[in-house]
Amino acid sequence: MPCCVTFILIVLPADLRLASRAGRRAEGIKSLRFASREEVAQLTSLQPGSIPPFGSLFEMATWCDHRLAEQEKDNFNAGDHSISISMLFADF
Repeated sequence: MPCCVTFILIVLPADLRLASRAGRRAEGIKSLRFASREEVAQLTSLQPGSIPPFGSLFEMATWCDHRLAEQEKDNFNAGDHSISISMLFADF
């Protein structure tokens, strides 16, 4: 991986897409891109789509969309595409 790349885990509701331009502007970031499959595997040892929403597990910052708090419970994959967890947002 390039030396100047910082990875961040961004957690969004499943029905939304990342507005990367708006996110870059809001955070003062010059460049933003998604990690490649290879980078995801190297960083997490997991496949894209199976990563739990806890960046601290992978020594990454986690940015969480505020709309997730509007739901009492959130569901997410737990390291495998066939295993899901339902968690109270207050516990998240």
